[in-house]
Amino acid sequence: MPYTIYYLIAIFLSIIANSNAYTMISNEHIIYGYPGTNGVLLYRKAYSVLYNTNTKVADWVSYHLTADYLNGTNSRKNNFKPDPELSRTQRALPNDYSSSGYDRGHMAPAADMKRSSETMAESFYLANIAPQNPYLNRHGVWRQLEDTVRKKTHQYNDIYIICGSLFTNTALLKTIGKNHIAVPIYFYKIIILRNPHDHNAPELDAIAFIIENKNTAGSLEECITTIDSIEEISGLNFLPELPNEQQTLLESRTRIELLP
Repeated sequence: MPYTIYYLIAIFLSIIANSNAYTMISNEHIIYGYPGTNGVLLYRKAYSVLYNTNTKVADWVSYHLTADYLNGTNSRKNNFKPDPELSRTQRALPNDYSSSGYDRGHMAPAADMKRSSETMAESFYLANIAPQNPYLNRHGVWRQLEDTVRKKTHQYNDIYIICGSLFTNTALLKTIGKNHIAVPIYFYKIIILRNPHDHNAPELDAIAFIIENKNTAGSLEECITTIDSIEEISGLNFLPELPNEQQTLLESRTRIELLP
């Protein structure tokens, strides 16, 4: 009898493990593999996120974008709130940003989340927010890059965006608020372009950016980098589900020609 019980438990655990693996692989926002899992994984209708409980910002946020998703009519509410799945000791609060000199900067932007009231509300969860220079957020290259991504939906059927915060020295982090939210030194954004309208274009392409978190009027061209460079700084591994040869090609090159 004990052997039978142990055997049934083993089968049950195997079913759970396989079910979890399937859920991860089939997630709409992450079809090329998880860049990293050392943190709190949060699954939303709008995006998926790996939240860092030490810095209290996202290591990465990944989301799927299409032209249809941009055609929604739900307007932004500016209702910033803690992610409901994070504990009190893990999460940021809206007033952590008050009088800090930093904006509550979206990783997955609200303008990409108009398709439903649920996705719009989720974009204001603070797990999707990081302290961002006000000019960069409202007028600078980060804002320009968000606009560029939306324009790309007229050229590609599917776009996958992975973005997050970068820190060069975690021992010397600047923080804001009572909950000590770390201020990123840089932000990164990887744009994966799939199913182009132009049949002569590659079926899958990518372009990557590293943007300093400061008041600057620089250009997007100056911020282009390789995915390999972002991996080196972040310790993450992007696109791990792609064949090695394809992953190496996409991650090792800059693609300035993909800019409009």
